[in-house]
Amino acid sequence: TNGASSDGVVESRQARRQKAAVETQDYIEQHKLVQFVQNLMQSVLAEKPADPFAYIEQNMRAARATNINSVPAALLSPSATTTRAKSKPLIAQGPVFQVTPGKTFKEPAYVVMDAGTVQSYTPLKQHDIMHPKSELRRLRVPHLSDKFDSSSVPSPLSHMTASFVDRGSWALQALHKNTEVRAYYQTLLAGPRKLLHFNPKEITAAIVTCGGLCPGLNSVIREIVMMLHLYGVDRIYGIVGGFKGVMTPENWLELSPDTVADIHIRGGTVLVSDRGNPPHSEMAKVLKDHGVRQYFVIGGDGTLTGAMQTYDAMCELNWECAVVGVPKTIDNDIAVIDKTFGFDTACTEAKKAIDSAYVEATCNANC
Repeated sequence: TNGASSDGVVESRQARRQKAAVETQDYIEQHKLVQFVQNLMQSVLAEKPADPFAYIEQNMRAARATNINSVPAALLSPSATTTRAKSKPLIAQGPVFQVTPGKTFKEPAYVVMDAGTVQSYTPLKQHDIMHPKSELRRLRVPHLSDKFDSSSVPSPLSHMTASFVDRGSWALQALHKNTEVRAYYQTLLAGPRKLLHFNPKEITAAIVTCGGLCPGLNSVIREIVMMLHLYGVDRIYGIVGGFKGVMTPENWLELSPDTVADIHIRGGTVLVSDRGNPPHSEMAKVLKDHGVRQYFVIGGDGTLTGAMQTYDAMCELNWECAVVGVPKTIDNDIAVIDKTFGFDTACTEAKKAIDSAYVEATCNANC
């Protein structure tokens, strides 16, 4: 009885936490709080007030509204919840600021300042931040919902976070206003989605490493397994021996948080990497026969090109499988990505070698 009562208490707590997270996220979206904060920060940067905190407080007070009926409890302090009925609502229906002549905060703006004084504040145009003839190209990613019906399962992480990434969110390269005409790229922003294409309890995942070795491979494998487990995926396989290992499923390893707990402190890859690949149509058949719905491929340019070919082959078989490419390069030469895994370690080890060579060259009489 005590055990059942304890389980009930835990479930009740989890339900309350999930409800609070959902209410908070809905409230943030409804009242455009992210945009509100962004605009407020723009105002602080443009005005450069002597007391930024007082300035923020003043604008927050000016932004209060009288038509909001309730604020989620998760956004209120304990003292605020006790006086909630007597206090005014906290946030307005969107960004509202005290009127500043010659300035607007309704959209991104270009600010011209002189000695701390705003000379002009105009809506931001493309030519303000990049060459007029430069191009902005969007690297589109195929989505399974383009070919198959989605289960649209609510994310099991809703009780842990309210910060989900919309499907239409993109990462952009840093723009430069100079005389150079070039192409800038956008790529789909990574992060947790509010709705999942698959039900995690019903899928099988597989991970493979290909090509040469790179620092951090085991860390990547470990984090994929840990996150899949957090989502509720029970069947996770490690394919041994690169793409060639796909054809020998009897050698696949069953991965779990316990089996990968300490692999990040080891070098190389526990899955054994290799180069070359069998025909992608045959690999696709094996993955389909073993029910793999999520296929994580860790490798370089050639490996990820092959992963795309395997995805196309599975689509031809009408097999619904998400193929996720994890770029592997110590050169850190991939557009849009700030830093690839293994780059820091490679730099650190290279520095050791260079320092040792320098000491030998400068401290030896024969040099």
